[in-house]
Amino acid sequence: MDDTKDYLGLLLSFDGSFNDYEAIDEEALDVDALLGRRIPAGHLRGVGMHGSGSMIALWRVDPATPWVEAPAVWLDSEGEPMAPIARSHSELLALLTMDTGAIYDALKEALRPRSKGRGWNKRTAAEIEAAADDYEDHPRYVAAIRELGVKPLFNAFDVVKAAVAEHGTVTAWAQGFPPA
Repeated sequence: MDDTKDYLGLLLSFDGSFNDYEAIDEEALDVDALLGRRIPAGHLRGVGMHGSGSMIALWRVDPATPWVEAPAVWLDSEGEPMAPIARSHSELLALLTMDTGAIYDALKEALRPRSKGRGWNKRTAAEIEAAADDYEDHPRYVAAIRELGVKPLFNAFDVVKAAVAEHGTVTAWAQGFPPA
């Protein structure tokens, strides 16, 4: 997908009951309280919220980077973790076939030193398909991302671990800004 508005529009068209995700489009995301730092505008753009109040946002280290090239990050409402969960829009769309709790668990495991992913409960293909029986929007969401050439994920850990390895953590990056 080459346009962030199309991507955000797709997310906004689903109610998120199957994955505990509420899509938002928040260019003026105020993250100072979450990160405890004064982050200049243009670095983070909210795209969704978890039921706990944690945010999923697009993150640009350099505000000149197009939003479409920004990785997706988890900004936890309780302070940690604050790290990438997907390197691209396509990876985030694929991750969101799962409950955001599974994404959070994968992120916590990916941040453990030398983790091989054994400590999180990955959802199997059968579990993801079973979700289609419980939630009306799930099969429609899966069909929509498949039309875009995005396959649903069955192992969030591998994607999240790769995103963290490529981008580091938001927490470490934010240390370069003054305290809030």
